[in-house]
Amino acid sequence: MATWQFDLYLVPQGKVPRGTQRVRAEDFESEDWWRGYTLPQESLDAATNGLTRLAQWTPAIQSWGADDGNRLDVFIGESGVDEVRIRIDARSLDTGFLRRVIALAHNADGVFISADMQVVPPLATEVSAAVRDSDAWRFVQNPSAFFDRLDDED
Repeated sequence: MATWQFDLYLVPQGKVPRGTQRVRAEDFESEDWWRGYTLPQESLDAATNGLTRLAQWTPAIQSWGADDGNRLDVFIGESGVDEVRIRIDARSLDTGFLRRVIALAHNADGVFISADMQVVPPLATEVSAAVRDSDAWRFVQNPSAFFDRLDDED
């Protein structure tokens, strides 16, 4: 993952208790998010339309986009989808990509969880706000200040 990429995980809304704003990291890691749910193939196809299919070391990972840019990864397990990860390139927000992954979330009856475990509703304003509140965005806006702040935290 590049410093300028912002990660979101798509999970079924039915697995996130109503009103939850943040998920505990240990709960996120231990939950079998997609058990009992499916990711609509037509919606996945629409979300990845125009993105290059990336070669992976295993067929259990399906990836589209660019390693250092916008990207969508689907991890497949024995019982179906295990994880759906979206990487957003904060250097240049691609509204078409954002619209497609938001539509995927709606069609999958899903919600996003950010890498810092915030629940992000599948709305353009919410996703944009989450990106603009991220380390990826801070890095893109001012790389020197971003690294200075990291030094100050040590």
